[in-house]
Amino acid sequence: SPTAHVCRFAHDKVQESIMQLTSEKEFKSLQGKVGLFLLENLDEKQLEEMLFVVVDLMNASGEPSPQSTELNLRAARKAQTLSAFSSASSYVDYGIQTIPKYTDWGPDYSLPVEIYSIGAEVELSLGNVEKAVFYSRQIMDQKNVA
Repeated sequence: SPTAHVCRFAHDKVQESIMQLTSEKEFKSLQGKVGLFLLENLDEKQLEEMLFVVVDLMNASGEPSPQSTELNLRAARKAQTLSAFSSASSYVDYGIQTIPKYTDWGPDYSLPVEIYSIGAEVELSLGNVEKAVFYSRQIMDQKNVA
């Protein structure tokens, strides 16, 4: 069977060396490129297993991609299922930041509705009632959402 090609730092010193030899901006860009490479080269099962790694790498770049909202939603759902509500909240926050760039509340508003809904649930689980209400209102305030 073919072996999966997964990029990992074999030793902390290797990672430290790379970080010392590159600027923070270059390192973040490299993280994003590694995340995108993994996204494009992992099969669905491998992606599910490495979802948090891939999404964290892509988010670290600070450069959202068209897949950012959906990937962060997937990661938030998975984190919520694992009761990792703080991580789920972070994925929701980043995913929401990408909505204006890559989606809108037009006829297919399911993605924004879903990410704001998960956000409201997660924030309630964390006891952040105000943020949960804010997310809920974002959905309710949309004219085309019934």
